[in-house]
Amino acid sequence: MSSAASNNICNASPSPSTMQNGTPISDEIKSQIHQAFVNDQFSADCEGNQKRPFIRTGVKPAIGQRIELTIFLQDHIRRLPFRLSGEVISVGPPPDWHPSSSKEDAGPGKGSMCCADAVRFHETGEQVENVEPSEAWVEAWERMPHLKKQYYIDYFLKSHGALHGQTMVCEARLNFDYDMRRSTEDGPWGDFIPFDARDVWRFEILFDDRYEVNMWWEDVHSFVNMGKEHRPRCWPWGKGDILPFKRKASDMPITGHGPNGEISVHISVGPFGPKRTYIYPSRAA
Repeated sequence: MSSAASNNICNASPSPSTMQNGTPISDEIKSQIHQAFVNDQFSADCEGNQKRPFIRTGVKPAIGQRIELTIFLQDHIRRLPFRLSGEVISVGPPPDWHPSSSKEDAGPGKGSMCCADAVRFHETGEQVENVEPSEAWVEAWERMPHLKKQYYIDYFLKSHGALHGQTMVCEARLNFDYDMRRSTEDGPWGDFIPFDARDVWRFEILFDDRYEVNMWWEDVHSFVNMGKEHRPRCWPWGKGDILPFKRKASDMPITGHGPNGEISVHISVGPFGPKRTYIYPSRAA
């Protein structure tokens, strides 16, 4: 599936133990979000520059990994992205992995076509380029010996880092690249981004292997505002509560000099560290 598909891929509610004590996202903000996902290439660039592990496709999820969540708004000028930066705070149990029985059977733990590929190759020795979901694939998967199933599961985990339907819970706040462009913390802001940079948000991420890349997608319904005092103000880039930058008298323009109007952003920790490397963010997936 193309990465331009709908991001409505996770309907399960996050567990109370990980999402409690916060304020659920408002319908107003929720309706503004078009897509929210982990950009694999940008995360890899950040990891290479910051020397810290970042979650992305191909990396096994673990508590403490950094996350850069790319968000596109419905009516944002030219659909330019912004990011929330944070960490993985919990990883869900391994999902049940089996082929899809129908095109509608695409929820968590049910959509892996690679699983059907494995079944076909196991039974016929032939590679399958295009697999249509059907009950036959499910039945064939069930007939396979446990050790053979585990072989294919381990093979997929090694290449992709997770199975379709895997979940994790993260916390993040608006990245400083966008916060620094605001003249005030209190708002209103001219960037159309409906996130106060002081707030820390908790949310659930789901691994969806129907996409070719960028397989970690955020469930917009799971956003919970944990408040301004939940983490130190400089988290997740540094310690303390004093930001290491000064604001200008007025908001900076919401577009920059990138190929499509993107602003220059850091793949380093920017004003929180010695390196100041810039890269233009990718366009909408």
